[in-house]
Amino acid sequence: YYYPLDGSEEYMKPIDNMGLPMQNDGNAFITQGISPVSEDGVGIYLWEPAKNINTYLTDYQGYGYYGAEKAFYLRDGVLIEKEYSTGCETQLVNTGFKGDPLLHCFPDYLVVSLSSDCSSKILYFYNWNYELVDSIELSYENAENLYNPICGESDNRVYLLGGKSNLPEYYIDKADIGTGEIRLHRLTMP
Repeated sequence: YYYPLDGSEEYMKPIDNMGLPMQNDGNAFITQGISPVSEDGVGIYLWEPAKNINTYLTDYQGYGYYGAEKAFYLRDGVLIEKEYSTGCETQLVNTGFKGDPLLHCFPDYLVVSLSSDCSSKILYFYNWNYELVDSIELSYENAENLYNPICGESDNRVYLLGGKSNLPEYYIDKADIGTGEIRLHRLTMP
């Protein structure tokens, strides 16, 4: 259900096609639901609240960024950009990573989260020219057990989940990225 905060509607309305909120791309709302093209697949949709309609964009291709016009995701270690209007996939860079790395797309950087083995978790930072600029091994307790350590981002920081809770407990100062001297900082919350 949704309710406009401007008071233009008196009651909550169900979202068309039971789309589940996923993320946004500026002012565009991205949802996920049942794929119309693949059996048992997940579809990515653009939800227009003013009209309450979901428009199918593509099928979910794995963890990455799904925007209003294109998506970025990893397949077999290759970073791919997909334009919805043409269906064209462009291979941007081969990271060489095997397994199931996670891709995080931020305005400043692309971050690949990788468990190289059962004893470490490593973050690799790429610029938007798709060049590797830095990396850091997460060395705090239980970090290796986190499927997805990144839980948020701000103008100056990348926030990381702690090893024992689902709350941010550490952060990386973005000014350190690219210096070869990335450090983990303990987050102090009130």
